[in-house]
Amino acid sequence: MINVKVDQKEIDKAVREITKRTGGFTEKLKQEVYKSALNIESRAKLNVTSNGAVDNGRLRASITSEVDPAYPSANVHTTVFYAPYIEFGTGLYAKEYLSDKPSDLKKYAMEFFVNGKGRMPARPFLFPASEVERPKLLKRLKDLNI
Repeated sequence: MINVKVDQKEIDKAVREITKRTGGFTEKLKQEVYKSALNIESRAKLNVTSNGAVDNGRLRASITSEVDPAYPSANVHTTVFYAPYIEFGTGLYAKEYLSDKPSDLKKYAMEFFVNGKGRMPARPFLFPASEVERPKLLKRLKDLNI
């Protein structure tokens, strides 16, 4: 029979060290996610301005980011009811814009489908901002040194 004896002080020390290291990682992760949320928000506002979708600035002003202080998560969104119609377009324009998009985005866009007779071209602003930021965030996360 083999007996292994481990000093409780050593276990406590190891637990403290692991907690300290993972706590640091969590904070760095939160900072990177929050940074990306602000970058997406800023780029989306620029996209709205540059694609002709702003009439009175309401859409641009409504784009905000919210962070969850307890978790490394953030949400960039707009509260303007017509934002999805500008993002995706309507009718055949929406169909054309969404043709090469992932199925989850198509499914989301279909929530705003009315009758397929719309005539407004897509003027995407939010999803392109997210797509530009995604690889940057992934790179920064890979570069984290813990």
